[in-house]
Amino acid sequence: MTHYFIIPGLGNSGPEHWQTYFEQTLPNAQRIQQKEWDAPDCQDWLQAIETALQGYDLTQVVLIAHSLGCATVAHWARRYGHTIKGALLVAPSDIEQPVVTI
Repeated sequence: MTHYFIIPGLGNSGPEHWQTYFEQTLPNAQRIQQKEWDAPDCQDWLQAIETALQGYDLTQVVLIAHSLGCATVAHWARRYGHTIKGALLVAPSDIEQPVVTI
């Protein structure tokens, strides 16, 4: 059974956002919560993914990321090296801009 993990970007995703729709309509979907949505800390965001996925068969996990969440997934994959079923990365943010801190 596939498990879907929603990974929003800065500010989280509001009630009308497509990620919220996915979370509410996909079976086995859940949002990965961050300690701070508006001032991201790379280590905290990576650890939130790693913690959320503990206990799951990663070959049955799909990550669904938007904006800064895409960069977070890329950093998580590089750091932890896990193999997952798939990832949907939509509208990655430009992390080379000076206002982004992840």
